Amino acid sequence: MNKKLLALAVAAVVSAPALADDSTVTLYGTLNVDFENVKAEGCTTIAPATSCVDLKQRNRVSSNSSNIGFRGVEPLMPGLDAWFQVESSVGIDTGAASGTWASRNSGVGLKGNFGSVVLGQWDSPYKVSTGRLDVFGNTTIGAYTAIMGGNGSFTAANGGATTATRASFDRRVSNTVQYWTPNLGGFSGRFAYGANEEKSSPPASGLNPSLFSVSGSYDNGPLYLTLAYEEHKDFGTLVAVTTTGQGKDQGWKTGGSYDFANLVKVGLIYEELKYKSDVAGAALTERKVKNGFATVTFHPGPHAISLNYGKRFDVDDTPTTAGNTGDLEAQFWAVRYAYSFSKRTELWVAYSKVDNERAAQQDFGNNGISPSLGADPEGLGVGFIHRF
Repeated sequence: MNKKLLALAVAAVVSAPALADDSTVTLYGTLNVDFENVKAEGCTTIAPATSCVDLKQRNRVSSNSSNIGFRGVEPLMPGLDAWFQVESSVGIDTGAASGTWASRNSGVGLKGNFGSVVLGQWDSPYKVSTGRLDVFGNTTIGAYTAIMGGNGSFTAANGGATTATRASFDRRVSNTVQYWTPNLGGFSGRFAYGANEEKSSPPASGLNPSLFSVSGSYDNGPLYLTLAYEEHKDFGTLVAVTTTGQGKDQGWKTGGSYDFANLVKVGLIYEELKYKSDVAGAALTERKVKNGFATVTFHPGPHAISLNYGKRFDVDDTPTTAGNTGDLEAQFWAVRYAYSFSKRTELWVAYSKVDNERAAQQDFGNNGISPSLGADPEGLGVGFIHRF
């Protein structure tokens, strides 16, 4: 009798329907690799330069923000889903590790009719707001951050691990909590806070580094408009001094694009950045930077021809330095042709050049070559993009 009961119980378990699981996990990635010829010549020896070394013409193969990731969604109840993403860099050019696991946009959160919440590491709203206006996707030697986002090497000290170099407002923020609103008639917004995990302990130095970023956008048909603001607290000193310093850096920008007859797309961005140090005795207590960017793309069918132009208009320092005479200004040009074989695969050719004044040190926005002061990075690349 017991054997019969056991057999019936096993049969019931085997034949019973499995518990419902509507979760999905997707593997995705982007492989963007090109063959380049690059150089940076024309450097100067004025202060504060310690050396003037031109980078002579050379060839290289570059992996341009290539990545692989996993993302998933699990429905929890009507109008509420759990979601996650884990994305990592791929050093497809050398095979060497180009980042740790989850080195790119990675997090876990909830989403629904109220919008989305995520905890982890993610691009700041300030960065995301204008990324779509760069036809290079903020990758390769043609990336618009050759000018935009404060990525010049005019600061000697870094912030904490909360972010990378202090100068940059083009950031993937670690230790962040973000909220993204739903799309309401074309309007949407993003808010981010970078936690102050690096607060001094003991707090003798008074350092309490943190980040706040916010953006608002309107996206409806051919028209896109955006406005963004970001603030950094205690991200280091403007110049090398004996003590890591307190201060507050602020940036704001506005931009937009319009696609005429789905054939010609034009975009513009204007940006102002301010770096302020509270360190007694610092040689530089405040710096103000103004940047501009313009782009136009002619995209008939599978073809796309694009031209980018950027300019760092002026730099105002307190106390006054050589920057006020125009020595820190820079310009940037990039032209690109692309042919899309499919939605996944694209062939592209691009030329990019940065024209630095004698005290400027702007570099390629992606895969830079670290030019000396006044040198002008220049490059030609031919590559493929495959998305999966």
